[in-house]
Amino acid sequence: MEEKDDHELVKAALAGVLGAYDGLYRRYYLKVRMATYQVLRDFHAAEDIAVDAFLRAKEKLSQFKGTSFLGWIRIIAVRQAFGELRKRHKRGKEIPLETWEWAEDDGPAGEIPFGGLNPLQELLKKERIELVRAAIDQLPPARQQCIRLCDIAEMPGPEVAEALEITHANVRLTLFRARQQLKAILQRML
Repeated sequence: MEEKDDHELVKAALAGVLGAYDGLYRRYYLKVRMATYQVLRDFHAAEDIAVDAFLRAKEKLSQFKGTSFLGWIRIIAVRQAFGELRKRHKRGKEIPLETWEWAEDDGPAGEIPFGGLNPLQELLKKERIELVRAAIDQLPPARQQCIRLCDIAEMPGPEVAEALEITHANVRLTLFRARQQLKAILQRML
């Protein structure tokens, strides 16, 4: 059976075809959740925001005019995640550092799927991840967000620009500077 492209699924969902929107959800949920996680640094909140973004997008599906459903839904989700951060900041409820985990696309952070690595290799991999995470945490907030969205969540620059409400040129410049600073931090740490 041939897989339908996004525009066909959107048209089918708008026409009321059962399961059409579910196909979009199954196709993109993990990527959307990863993007929201990079903003919130809280796995459970990222799940909630990702699901909520899909629900909101379904309500506004007739407004989708873009070329990429993934780009559209990720922008909705990232903006919702930033809204959640603003609410938390106003309430004085910051995300505790101990909840900052690195999520894998296939499960909550901390779960290590069997990847064929021996225990020593797994330990070295974890140490490298912790080192990079500590280095990213030393960057200014704008640079952290660009690194997390572009390099970790793998969002394209134009999507990051739209989500952060800055120009694409600004995203490229911030990302360039963030990578330079990250390299310098990692060199000092080693």
